[in-house]
Amino acid sequence: MHLPTRNSNRRQRPGAAPATRLGLALTLAFLCACPRGDADPASTAASGEAPAQAEETLRIVSLLPGVTEIVAALGRQNLLVGRSQHCNHPPDVRLLPSVGSGLSPDLEAILALRPTHVIVGDMQSELAALAALRAAGINVVVWPLSRLADLRQTYSMAGELLGAAAEAALLDGAVVTMGATTRMPPEGPGARAQHEATPRVVVLVGRDPFFAAGPASFIQELLELAGAENALTQGDWVRLDAEALTAARPVVLIDASDASLRDSGMGLQPLLSSGVQAPVVCPIAPDPIARLGPRITEAFDALVECVEIGRGMVPAP
Repeated sequence: MHLPTRNSNRRQRPGAAPATRLGLALTLAFLCACPRGDADPASTAASGEAPAQAEETLRIVSLLPGVTEIVAALGRQNLLVGRSQHCNHPPDVRLLPSVGSGLSPDLEAILALRPTHVIVGDMQSELAALAALRAAGINVVVWPLSRLADLRQTYSMAGELLGAAAEAALLDGAVVTMGATTRMPPEGPGARAQHEATPRVVVLVGRDPFFAAGPASFIQELLELAGAENALTQGDWVRLDAEALTAARPVVLIDASDASLRDSGMGLQPLLSSGVQAPVVCPIAPDPIARLGPRITEAFDALVECVEIGRGMVPAP
């Protein structure tokens, strides 16, 4: 059963092979945060640099969609002079020059924009291009964006660098209160017991091929806050097929895959053709949940609605 896509403004088989970091990045067009490696010491030092002098005009190139969204949410979008090809929110950032993929940026295109700062996520800290940028005198800033707790740290770092501490505190507050405003259970012992149930769910994040969020991904943290059990038991981003989905036994399949692939006719039939009772499919907007950034609270609200469907609190059409 398929449900309408949730409005984002509202609130492995065990042993299935996890994706390689590069494979997942290609699958999700580098929209998701990936497991981080050890940060380069020079990058880590750069990430903690003092705020720019007041008279200096920052010129920022962002190589990660989450970074772009954070800069914009802090009211400093005017400081952006370039972006990765996957940075598409807010919509008008598409007017900025693209410097290519966040995994293999065009060094000459970046240098041509004369940036003072290039900002990346920790999963990009070992990109070969970063050493060349540092050698050219450009500040390479690394923001941790692999875990939910990282987001709070990054907000603090961003507020300091961009002179937007008050705005950063507001974003941080939204993360702190996330999970504290879920729906109150209905009256009656039976209804309360149903509310306290922990439905098994799978969060689909890619369709070409099929990938889902495993317990080592940051999406696991959102599921725990929402009161759901991840039906997958291994890995971070996990290759999924009908056999693995059947073994996982989810009651809800949360579809956060690329909307353009949904619209292209690439359906879920290959996953749901196992002959057993299929889970309820609950579509949500893909980008907010794939990016650790200001819209993660919207993604959480959508997850909560899907989890409530799993509990039977919200009647499925």
